[in-house]
Amino acid sequence: MIGKNISVRDRIIIGVAIAVPLMFLVGFILHSIISSPGTVEIIQKDNLMKHFNGKIDSMYFDEENHNVKYAVSNKVRFPIFRNWEPYIEMGDSLSKIENSFKLEIYKKNGSKIILDYRDNYKKSK
Repeated sequence: MIGKNISVRDRIIIGVAIAVPLMFLVGFILHSIISSPGTVEIIQKDNLMKHFNGKIDSMYFDEENHNVKYAVSNKVRFPIFRNWEPYIEMGDSLSKIENSFKLEIYKKNGSKIILDYRDNYKKSK
């Protein structure tokens, strides 16, 4: 019964008042999806900015962070990717310079291993 009392002009005004904000919301969401950097790009930029070096004092698994293994050097925590775990041991020295994807591992026996962060990103086709 209430619908019968509303004029055609009022129905148009109500329709526009509802449709226009919804169109802006959908447009904003689509714009954010299209123009925002992807997760891999954000991770790559973060990894490029990292800079550290030092000898590993201790290692532990962080249960609150999906059981990620961490190496600690001078109270600085360094997360270790699962596929890197066999290469990094207590007493090794790690070196990562800014704007590089290379992690250098200096072993106790004097050898050197170079690992690349890009090997850990999901392959997108």
